[in-house]
Amino acid sequence: PLLRPAGTLTAAMRQSLTMTPSLTMGWSATSTMLDTATQTLQENFTGTALAVTSTGALQATLTIPPEEYVEGGGENAQAGGAFEASFRTTKGSPPVNAAVDIWFVTPTAARDSSQVYELLGQTYLANQQAAQGNRRLLAAAYNYIPSVQDCYNATPAQQISRTNFTLEQVLDSGFFIANISILVPVAGPFTLCYSAGGYFNALGNPIVVQGVQSINPDPLTPVAQTAFKLTLRGYSLSGQDMITLGAQTDTQGATCPSDPTTYYLSSAVENQTEHYIQTAEAYYAFALQAYTYGPNRVCFYRAASKTWSEIGTVDVRKEPLPSPSPSP
Repeated sequence: PLLRPAGTLTAAMRQSLTMTPSLTMGWSATSTMLDTATQTLQENFTGTALAVTSTGALQATLTIPPEEYVEGGGENAQAGGAFEASFRTTKGSPPVNAAVDIWFVTPTAARDSSQVYELLGQTYLANQQAAQGNRRLLAAAYNYIPSVQDCYNATPAQQISRTNFTLEQVLDSGFFIANISILVPVAGPFTLCYSAGGYFNALGNPIVVQGVQSINPDPLTPVAQTAFKLTLRGYSLSGQDMITLGAQTDTQGATCPSDPTTYYLSSAVENQTEHYIQTAEAYYAFALQAYTYGPNRVCFYRAASKTWSEIGTVDVRKEPLPSPSPSP
């Protein structure tokens, strides 16, 4: 299922999270303590360097919902735009320590949901397979299901928005995280990973970021003024969204829209994937022509936000490729 809020942070709750705490404690750590903590985490994070801060400790009185809770995502989660999220740590996870722990999001793998998948790094590393408890058993289907394996398999480039926690974000003795800012450049389902106790851990539902994930021209290098197919892969797109294809800029130097001719997504052939119910994932195929050769920008207009963005480039050839010589 899509990661949706299980509740809403009220103004009073936000005030308790971000303003005067019920208890403030001065806190400092020696360099030896910090070096030891960093070394321990580096061993568990396969040599990744971690930033360590020690400016103070903050605790606030907060009632946490009994189940996993996330504020943010949904319509607020747009590719290329920052959105905030707050969440309760996964059941069984050690508490988060703002001095050493980090978080990031990474693409969620599509998995057979008749199986079960581990969310806690300590158990995952001990077993290298699903273990009893702290796992999700869903109805048989093939869906985007987070696993802590997503976190451990993520390359540095796939650890999107990787950031240290701040003291103000880590509440309720390390079991509630408030107001992290997530920025994802492309659309799709993502697993939220965080470190705690020297291991990675994952939330149990994907955050689905809306927008265009990729474009695919067919042929890969079309010929100018010749029809070709351009397919978009996207999430929660609207028939009122539009694209342009071209190399033009306006008098202010803006690169999008890239051509006066716009194409509504409602005019494209839509192919909903098996994950459409879960994530609104679909392909949209356009029949287009490029009027100039060279790099042509593909610009996307998001009707909901009334904004343009560049989503890719199509390299257009002036002439067709020569036919291969016949075999002797």
